[in-house]
Amino acid sequence: MVSNYNFLRNVIKSKWVQEKGIKLSHGNIVGFGYDYTKSKIPTQKIEKVTLQYVDAATNDPKTNYLLEVLWVNLKNTRMEGSNY
Repeated sequence: MVSNYNFLRNVIKSKWVQEKGIKLSHGNIVGFGYDYTKSKIPTQKIEKVTLQYVDAATNDPKTNYLLEVLWVNLKNTRMEGSNY
């Protein structure tokens, strides 16, 4: 999982230059990842990629991580970042 995570991170970083680390924590769910955007300046028509891994069973000795890549692109839609 770590090699896939690092590979995807390097691929994404080559096109999405702005990187911000994120930590996930809710109940027994924990994780870590990065949000990527192409610009520092937020726009109403948000476009971003999130790369993260999640451990949904932190008390389980047989930890299984879930690797997620999320992409949001509101360009050419009626939605704006405030609705996302």
